[in-house]
Amino acid sequence: MRKAIFNDGPRVDARTGILISLAKGANLLGIPFDKKELKRRKKRIEQITNGELMGKAAAEAIEAAQAAVMVACIIPAVIVPTISS
Repeated sequence: MRKAIFNDGPRVDARTGILISLAKGANLLGIPFDKKELKRRKKRIEQITNGELMGKAAAEAIEAAQAAVMVACIIPAVIVPTISS
């Protein structure tokens, strides 16, 4: 992950891109990396998480993973109040 974020290589492998995307979505990138360093590499991280530096299949996998994270966050927020009523 460090190499993908802090180097300017033209491509990022799909597995690393998905890991970075999930970590960013869960606000976990600040744990292994310094927040100031991440701030300087914000554009690169956005390119990775948008799938710009990977093939189409990897970009689609990132979109699916991001959707899964959203569902995992939204469903409990909807179900708990409904059950409590």
